[in-house]
Amino acid sequence: MFNDEIEEVRLKAIDCMTKISHLIVLREDQLEIILGVLEDSNVEIREGLHRMLGACRLSTKACLKICVQTLLDNLKRYSQDKRSIWRCLQSLGSSHPNLTLLLVPELLTVHPFFDMPEADVEDPSYVCVLLLVFNAAQFCPQILSLFEEHIRRHYRYLRDTISNFVPRLQLAGVEDMETQVDFDTNTNYFLQNVMSRLNQPTSTNQIKVWDAACNDLIRLAQIDSNLAHGVELLATQLECHILIAKVMNSPAWIDSSSLNAQDGDVVKNLIDQLQRCSLRLQYMFSNLSTEEKLLIQSTRLQAMAIQLVYIVRASNTSALALSDHFVSRVEALKG
Repeated sequence: MFNDEIEEVRLKAIDCMTKISHLIVLREDQLEIILGVLEDSNVEIREGLHRMLGACRLSTKACLKICVQTLLDNLKRYSQDKRSIWRCLQSLGSSHPNLTLLLVPELLTVHPFFDMPEADVEDPSYVCVLLLVFNAAQFCPQILSLFEEHIRRHYRYLRDTISNFVPRLQLAGVEDMETQVDFDTNTNYFLQNVMSRLNQPTSTNQIKVWDAACNDLIRLAQIDSNLAHGVELLATQLECHILIAKVMNSPAWIDSSSLNAQDGDVVKNLIDQLQRCSLRLQYMFSNLSTEEKLLIQSTRLQAMAIQLVYIVRASNTSALALSDHFVSRVEALKG
C-alpha cells in the first residue's frame, strides 16, 4: 500500500501504520519499502511518514543506519522538511539509545587515537545527527563519554538555539542556563503590553491589531532567547488565527457563487499559507502542556476543515483523501 499509485491510499496506509506503530518492530527489508515513500512530492505524505518512523521500533543497528542516511538524503532534496525530520530523529534517538550507541563513532567520526576535523554546526545534516545522538544520550549515559570537546560546544550552541529539540544532559563543564535566575527585564514588560492588546475587546480593525502584535512577538523572540520558545509558539498560533480570519472575511469565501479568478487565487494563497503555518505550529514545538497541545490540534483541524471546504466548493480536485485524513485526526483528538 505504501507504493500504491493512488495518493489517498498511501496516506491512509501511513495513518493506519502510525496508529499501531507501538506494536511494530521493523526489519531491514520492510524498512526499505517504507523509506521509498520519502521520495513522494506530497508534503503531507512525507511528514506523515516522518511521524510513523519516529514512533516505530527498529530491529537492528543496520536498520537505524539506513533510516538515518535516508532521512539525511531526504533533507538534501526537501530542505523545507527540516523540522519534521528533526522531530523524527529526536524520537528515533529517544527510543533507540542502545542502537545509537553502536553508531556514535561512525556518526560523529570519533577516533580513539587521531583528532578528526571538526564538523560545521551550521550544516543541517550534522545537526540532524547531533539531535539523534543527544536524545539517545539522555537514556544511555555511555554515549556522553564519547563526546569530544567540540561536540560539547555544539551541544551548548544547539541547546541555546533549538532547545525544544535538545534534551538536558549532565555534561561536566557545561553551564545549565535553565538554572540561572530569571531576572525581570524590559522584555517582560513589553510582552505584557502585547498580551494586553490581544486581550482587548474585538474591534473593526482586529486583524490589523493582531498583525501588529504578531510582528512585535517575532521581534521579541529575536531579542530575548529566554522567552523565545514561548513567544514563537504564541506568534505562530496568532499567525494561524490571522490567516483564518482573512479567509473567513474574504468576499469570495462568503459568496462562492461570485467567485472570480483573481479572488479565487487570493483565497487559495491564504489557505496554502494557513496549511504551512499550522504544520509549523504542530511540529516546531515540544514540552507543551496538555492545554497547549489541544489548542494546537484544534487550530490544525480548523486549517484542514477550511482546506476541505475550499476543495469541495471551488475546485474539481477529489476531497476523499483529505476527508479521510480529517476524520482520522478528529477521532484521534476525541481519543
